[in-house]
Amino acid sequence: FPVTIPCRICCRRSASTANACGGGGGGGGSMTTRMIKKASLSNSTYAVTIGAGGNGGASRTTNSTDGQAGGNAGSTSFGSLVIATGGFGGVQGGTSTTSNGGAAGFGGNNTPAYGPYSTNGGAGGAGRTTSATTKAGVDGLASGIAGASGGGASGISTTAIAVSAGGNGGGIYDAGSLNSGGLGGTTVAGTSGANGTNIANKYIYDINNTLTNALGTGGGGGFCGDLAGTVAGGNGGSGGRAAGGGGGGGSRDGANSGAGGNGGDGICVIVEFYGA
Repeated sequence: FPVTIPCRICCRRSASTANACGGGGGGGGSMTTRMIKKASLSNSTYAVTIGAGGNGGASRTTNSTDGQAGGNAGSTSFGSLVIATGGFGGVQGGTSTTSNGGAAGFGGNNTPAYGPYSTNGGAGGAGRTTSATTKAGVDGLASGIAGASGGGASGISTTAIAVSAGGNGGGIYDAGSLNSGGLGGTTVAGTSGANGTNIANKYIYDINNTLTNALGTGGGGGFCGDLAGTVAGGNGGSGGRAAGGGGGGGSRDGANSGAGGNGGDGICVIVEFYGA
């Protein structure tokens, strides 16, 4: 199966008269599987393409500037026979109170499409200013979700910094146990989100076999800078394999906003079955 993921967005750098919303987290990659008989493989070779994760939105260094949206991930494929689409970058932080997380990789665009072969990724966590809790990423390999997503970042309103930490990155399940995603930046101005990690997953066809460093966890969202504009916003953590990166924290004019974390690259696993 292939899976890919996108990156995350950076947040706004804003004057005291406007909100500086944290950026949204990147969406998780989709997953698809296919069993193909040897007799159906007409070519002697097939190209395997690993989709690159999207780049995180760059930090804003100019006053009163909206953040930069994260890049979308590429698709991972085995020739044209098996294709899984990557997730989308989160929405950049602006002057609103919320910036949406990136959309998940959509199984309906895969080859094969839809279940039981194809699964959507997780949608990225939303970034916030101060009035609402920053959204965590969605856990992967659970409840019909493939790749984990990144956590949203915190921001600053016209009067106060955020009251909640950056959103945690989505975790990843392995043999029934949840491996937690990267932690969001704590409520200390300028704290960055933690990176996601790659997990040794039990393989879907045979739980006695383990894929070393297979699907990963999402990156945590950064916490905002200070109200005075002397501390930069925290960066978002990068996502593990096929997972979204975290959003960058908002900042006041005079200090840079946090950069978004990069999304993880995809993965393609090919298994040969031999008859007795």
